[in-house]
Amino acid sequence: MYYFNFTDHTTNLHDYYKFNEPLSSNIIDKIIQLTEGIKYEEGKTQADLNLHNSEKQTNDPRRSLIKWVEYDVDSKGLYDILYECIMAANQSRWNFDLLFSPESLQYTEYRSSNKGHYDWHQDLLGEFFYRKLSLVIQLSDPKEYEGGELKITGYSPENNPIYTIPKQKGSVVIFPSYLYHRVTPVTKGIRKSLVWWVGGTPFK
Repeated sequence: MYYFNFTDHTTNLHDYYKFNEPLSSNIIDKIIQLTEGIKYEEGKTQADLNLHNSEKQTNDPRRSLIKWVEYDVDSKGLYDILYECIMAANQSRWNFDLLFSPESLQYTEYRSSNKGHYDWHQDLLGEFFYRKLSLVIQLSDPKEYEGGELKITGYSPENNPIYTIPKQKGSVVIFPSYLYHRVTPVTKGIRKSLVWWVGGTPFK
C-alpha cells in the first residue's frame, strides 16, 4: 500500500485534490522506464476524433506527443498505486460511483519546440461520457522547463476562479473530469506528465 496525505482545497464540486506528498523518485523512474520502446502518437482532441482524415482543425487547440502505457505484468504495480490514489481522494471528497477505467495510462510530452499546449477543455465529453475523475502526475522537475502550467477552473473559465497547480516533480492532482483545465504553452524545455481517468455510470 502507498499512503498519501490530502490537501483540501475547496468545499464544493469545483475543487481538486493535490496530495501533500509527491510520488517517490523510484516510482517516477519506473514510469519513465515503462514508456521506453513505446511509439509516440500525436495528442488528439475529441473534435479531432470526430473528423475525417481529410479534415483539419484550424485553431490547433492541442500540441503534444503521447504514449499509451497499457496494463500488464510490468505496469500492474503502478496501476494499483494510482487506483489507490483515486479511490482515497474520491472517498474523502466526492463519493462518485466509480466502477472501471477502460483506458490505459497516458504519458504526455509538451515541447517548447512547437509551443506544446492544451487549451481549455473537459475530459468528460463525447465517447468519454463515463469519465468521472482525472489524475495528473508531474514527471518533470520544474527547473527543466518554463511555461506548461496546469490550470483548473469550474464549468466555465469565464465565470469561475482559475487555480494554477504548483509545479512539483512527482505531484499527484485529482479533479472531477467535468472541470475545465488547460496546459499553457511550454516556452523552454519539455514538460512530461502522466494522466489517467476512472469512471462509471454517467452522472445523473
